[in-house]
Amino acid sequence: MITRLNGDDMESSAYLHMQGMPDDFLPSFGNQFLRLIHEGMIQSPYSIPLGLFKNGELKGVIVGATNTQKLLSGIYLKLFLKLIPLVVYKIISQPTHLLFLWQTLVYSSRKPSNIPAELLVLTVDTKVRRKGYGTQLLKALKKEYRNAGIGNFIVGAAHKHKAANQFYQKTGGVWKKDFVMYDHIWSLYEYSI
Repeated sequence: MITRLNGDDMESSAYLHMQGMPDDFLPSFGNQFLRLIHEGMIQSPYSIPLGLFKNGELKGVIVGATNTQKLLSGIYLKLFLKLIPLVVYKIISQPTHLLFLWQTLVYSSRKPSNIPAELLVLTVDTKVRRKGYGTQLLKALKKEYRNAGIGNFIVGAAHKHKAANQFYQKTGGVWKKDFVMYDHIWSLYEYSI
């Protein structure tokens, strides 16, 4: 069953994000940081946070922004005091993260497309992959976007994540361009609903 995530799902949602993308930038800040980000996404009016549940357990997560800039700005403003100690600690221990953090902070105003709607997180529990859960979640997000009057959205995938790139191509994402972020080359895909 796919349903909207709520405050009770923050821990599980962040855990799946960490598990599914352990080498990405945001998870590198740790569980507490990621939990706060998921709290912000789940509570934001500019977010469509959906979870796929099997036997009461969260097995997959998809988070789409209706407006990435407004979503991220709201998270930064609302959770600034909780996030800043975690960020400062990480920057002291890994100074290269300062540049990546800056890229994250300005991403919504400099993103490689002017389309405001964006798929931000899609992850499925590693124990149940290849069962079509990602496709189900993507279909549910498309339906939510359609109901909100949104006709297209974007998603970025780092080239190093070959399976993600193949998934977006297979499910109708149209490659638009490549861009650089976090010292990696990413592909930008656009979906029309």
